[in-house]
Order: sequence, then C-alpha cells, then structure tokens
Amino acid sequence: MKRFIIAMVLIGLSTSFTFSAPGEESSSPLMCEPSEDFISPTEHLRAISLDLTGKIPSLSDLQEVEAEGVVSDSRVQAMLDSPGFEVQTIRFHHKLMWPYVRNNINLYMGIQLERDWNGVNAYYRSDSPHWDRFLRTSPYNPNLNPGGCGDWPEPDPNNIQPIDQGGGIVKEGWVCVKPYFFFQGIDDPQVGSMGDCPVGEVKVCAYDAQAHLISPVSGALCSEANGQDKGCGCGPELRYCSSFGYFEQTALQSLNEQIRWMVANDRPYYELLTDAPPFVDGQMAHYYRHISPNPPFAKELVPDLDPIADAGNWVAVSVGTHASGVLTHPVFLTRFQTRRGRTDRYYNSFLCQPFQVPAGGIPPSTDEEMMEPDLQKRPGCKYCHTTIEPVGAYWGHWQEFGISYLNPVDFPDFDPDCYTCATLNNCDNRCRRNYIVSAPTGQELPYLGMLQAYLFLAEEDIDNILTGPRLLVHRTLLDGRLPACVTRNVAVWLLGRQILPDEEEWLLQIQQGFMASNYDFKGLVHSIVMSDFYRRVR
Repeated sequence: MKRFIIAMVLIGLSTSFTFSAPGEESSSPLMCEPSEDFISPTEHLRAISLDLTGKIPSLSDLQEVEAEGVVSDSRVQAMLDSPGFEVQTIRFHHKLMWPYVRNNINLYMGIQLERDWNGVNAYYRSDSPHWDRFLRTSPYNPNLNPGGCGDWPEPDPNNIQPIDQGGGIVKEGWVCVKPYFFFQGIDDPQVGSMGDCPVGEVKVCAYDAQAHLISPVSGALCSEANGQDKGCGCGPELRYCSSFGYFEQTALQSLNEQIRWMVANDRPYYELLTDAPPFVDGQMAHYYRHISPNPPFAKELVPDLDPIADAGNWVAVSVGTHASGVLTHPVFLTRFQTRRGRTDRYYNSFLCQPFQVPAGGIPPSTDEEMMEPDLQKRPGCKYCHTTIEPVGAYWGHWQEFGISYLNPVDFPDFDPDCYTCATLNNCDNRCRRNYIVSAPTGQELPYLGMLQAYLFLAEEDIDNILTGPRLLVHRTLLDGRLPACVTRNVAVWLLGRQILPDEEEWLLQIQQGFMASNYDFKGLVHSIVMSDFYRRVR
C-alpha cells in the first residue's frame, strides 16, 4: 500500500494532460497519457530512499537521477551503508521479534523471581503524590512493620530498634539510601528526600535499607531470601527491590546494538542469531554486575563502566558462543518465557512456518488417550509437539520464566541432589524451578533429577540441549529454511505486500543469490530494490 500511494502521487504529478482550447473540438475533453510499466527513475529513488533510510531524497539527488536516467548501484550502496539503513533494519527486526517486555521485566529480569510482590513498600510513607511512582516491594515480613516505618531517622541502622506504637504495631525509622536506579534520570529533588536526605537519595525504611549479602539472622543468601528473612533488606543500593523496569529501554537498546553490529560490520545474516556479541553501556553493565540472575558469562568479563557517565556508550563483550546472538538476549528470553514460546517465535519469524492444525482438523480421541503426558504422543497435540518439544530443547540450558543461563558446571544435566529431594518430596526452589522433581503419571520416573528439557526427549535430540540455539540456526541454514524465510520477509517488507504466486520463481532466484553471497543482508536488499518487481507500478 505504501508503494502504491507513492507511485500514484508521483504519477499524478508527472502525467501530462491534453486540453482543448476554447471553441475547439476534442475527441477527449480530458485525457491522461498512458503510464509506463515501471515507475520513473526519480520515483524509484524516492521509494528506495524511504525504504532504506526512512527519508525522502533531496532535490539535488532527484535532479541528478533525472539527468542520469537511472538509480545507480553506487547510490543504493551509499544508502545501505548509512546510519538510516541501520535504523530501518532495527525496525524491521522489531516486527519479527516483538521485543517489548514492559509487562514482564519486573518478574523475569530480577534476581528474586518468587518475592512476595504484594508486600508493603520499602520507602518511607508520605502523602506526596510522588510516592505513587515509587511504591515497591519490601523483602521482610509485613507483619513486623505494617503500613511502613515511622517519621524519624533511625539512630543506628546497624542496630535497628523498632518503637512500640501501641496496638501491637512496632515501627522503625528511616535511612537515606542512593538507589541503583537513580542513574536512570530520576533526579526530582522532592522524591524521597522531602528535605531530609541529600538530592539523589531517598528515605527507606531501616529494615528495607539493610545491605547485607548474607543474612545475619539465618545465614541465607539475601538474593534468595524470598521476602521472608528479617535479616535481609533490599541489598546494596536497593538492588534486590524496586522496579527492574528501569532497565527496559537500556535492555532493548542493547538488543538493537546487536542488530546494528550485523549491519555495520557486513556480517553474514545468520550471525545475528548466533554470533552477535552482547553489548553493554554503563547501565547495562550495572545490570549484569549487580542485578542479573545467573548471567550467561562471568561478571568479571563485563567492562567497568560508570552508570551515569557511560550511559549510551556501547561496548561489545567477548563471551562464549552460548551467550551470543539475539536468541539468547535477555529481551528475547523475557518476551518469550518458555521453551515452547521461543520455538514458536523462531518458527514464525525466521522459518515462516507457523504451527497449525493439520488439514481436515484434529481427529477425535478417547479420554484415555488424552491422559497421555507426552504431548509428542497425545492425539491433537502431537501434530505440533513432535516438533516443538525437541526444538524447545535447544533452550534447555536457559531458564524458563527467567533469563538465567543454567551453566553445566552449576546446573548439570543430571543433579543427584535434585533426584534425592524428588524421592523425598522436599526439593528447594533451585530444583523445583529447573529440574524434573515429580512424576504425577509415573512415566516421568526415568527423568527425575534431570533438567526439565529432558522430559520425554528422544535420545537423538539430546545434542539440542548440549549445543543450544546455535545448532538450531545452523541446521535450518543448511536445509534452506532460514535463508528462504529471510528472503521472503525482506521482500514483503520492501514490496509492502505478500508475494504473488507468479513471483515465487523470482523470489527463489533472489534467495539463491542471497545464499551464494554468504548471506549478505545488504546484498539481499540491494537485489530486491533494483529488481523489475520493485519498480513496477502497482
């Protein structure tokens, strides 16, 4: 539709009309000369410029092309090498990856995934409307401190002494704290200080302000306190509490930088999925160092960047191949929270193979058949899950409903402790979240103590877990499905519509050129915008 409108407007401006002078006869009172089969060179330039840079060409560019009579390859290449094309490519991939995680980021990008999110707020209570923006979770027993703390500074934060308020209510005072998220531009001097704390700090209830890494009460790790340990507060700079949504935009931008890396460095397209390195700026470095649960690489590899001074200063991090590529980026893992969801997005966006019911519908099945726990065998489910389950196993070392990397050293494929607790029915959170610890039908018994992705997995698919999404990409590259889908996606983007049946042969030729060029993304775009199909008036 976009190209159609552009073409119609330009044709209307350039079409010559034949008028009859007053009193003269005319066989046609108002006649348009027939249009050509292809748009003019200047119209071609305008369409290419809008698609590749998001901008209309300058008047001088239009005049040059009109004089030359053609849009040259070098002119198109200049657009492909421009920052505008990087932006257009990022937008194109946003439509494929749906990288918007605002509703999920608090639950799945934070350290503690099982915190009591209905607890009382960590901040000193106030009637100021500013506080509505900063009500957060308190990681201690709300019965100890209902309704927040008292309006007085705590004399000794290392020896908190609550004061009896009567009626069984005790309250402690507040402490001034500089939260980790204040580098996100939250510099309102009225927020938190109320004149009692320096600018950039907030009043925090003393129990919440505790910065212990290990609880002095129980000896437990405060990052795993689950909001029930009175010896644990929100940690240094409140890093265990508050809203991880402050990292939404910087996390999205780090994904954009991976896409930009592929374009700016003329890397083969598939490396976007497998080799694009993680990027961090000051804020994302802070996230990986202090917030990220079980990051996919050693925190020592993260450059020492300042959260404020280095915000927007993007640096590539050299890590192992397991953590490279957009398919293991925190935004992708947060947006698609399960192995099945990650499989579905890859098949839809990068293989053009959406999961659908078979032709003729699903045949009826008995109640007994529907009790089959293995979805690869259950009637009505097996048509999709014979593919979904083994493909989902490629993310077998990535946590579901989280972004943690289950590294094989700390999370072996079989954990004897998780097997033992499964037999005793007393498993901790680590085993429950990541391992098979129950056998409701009995068929799960052989898999107890194994990573969840192993459940009902065929032996020939075990390599999927061991190698990860990288193997999935290479397999679909070799069988042609990935390059075929990428070619179709790009053609649909640039033509502004679906491919017609009589254009399939042309699309196949474009795909073959894409593969022969070692998956050159810019070359693919170049071949489409310079084709006769792109230049046709529609």
